[in-house]
Amino acid sequence: MPGPGSGCYPSRMATAYKSWGRFARNLGILLALGLKASAAPEACVGFGDLPTNSVFRVRTNFVSGTVNCETEGFQWGSGQWTSNGFARVESANYVNIGAEFPYLWLGNMNVRFDVSLATDLRLKYGAYGGNQNLRINGVLTNFGAIQQVNGITLGGVRVSLNPISTGRGELRATGIIFDFAIGGQEFAIDNICISPYAGPKFRAIAIGPEDDLVMTFSYPGTDGSALVLEYADSVGSSAHWLADSNATIVSTGANWFQVMTPRRSGVNRAFYRLK
Repeated sequence: MPGPGSGCYPSRMATAYKSWGRFARNLGILLALGLKASAAPEACVGFGDLPTNSVFRVRTNFVSGTVNCETEGFQWGSGQWTSNGFARVESANYVNIGAEFPYLWLGNMNVRFDVSLATDLRLKYGAYGGNQNLRINGVLTNFGAIQQVNGITLGGVRVSLNPISTGRGELRATGIIFDFAIGGQEFAIDNICISPYAGPKFRAIAIGPEDDLVMTFSYPGTDGSALVLEYADSVGSSAHWLADSNATIVSTGANWFQVMTPRRSGVNRAFYRLK
């Protein structure tokens, strides 16, 4: 699975900016690959701006941080739906879920976060009983143990967990996201952070079967014909960027692409960007 990128850059530009260390040195090049550090800031939800013990029923809208949230019905493990659940802002009881109290407790309830168009999302979770729901880009999965979503692709988005115990940890969603909802029977969430989309985002690099560079990136849709791979031997205002006429960009699935280009013979350092 491709790993996370390193930020966003406006005007649909992904600039080669981060050293890949040992891997790059083993290639005999210094390949910097990532996204420029002047990223659009994350939008985060921590629930600390909501009164403790606030209760929200189905089809209730509320705002935390700068993010609009909406409570939704919940699907039990049997496949039946209920609209009788609740969401409550908690500052006690279970061990804290996020960096600090409060957190949001979901009892037979899902909550949808208005992500607009995002490129990544992460949240802290605590799963304490029953089943859970996760919906990304309109595709719903219903699971009995949170560990079941680790490594899946849902709605074209890759899901991974970083557990700190059997029921607690961090969930990460990697890819282009326009719809996201999560919930459970006895489920807690906190510190939801959303990275707004600001351009194609490099995710991984590998060496292809023809000894070429294969770079994976996320970008909305399945048509990358408007994108051009450029290269330079330096970065900054004095960099001289050239179009890589040997590069081929192909869609590998909804919102995922690969760009393939031959390694530049005799070059000790290379920087790439998508424009």
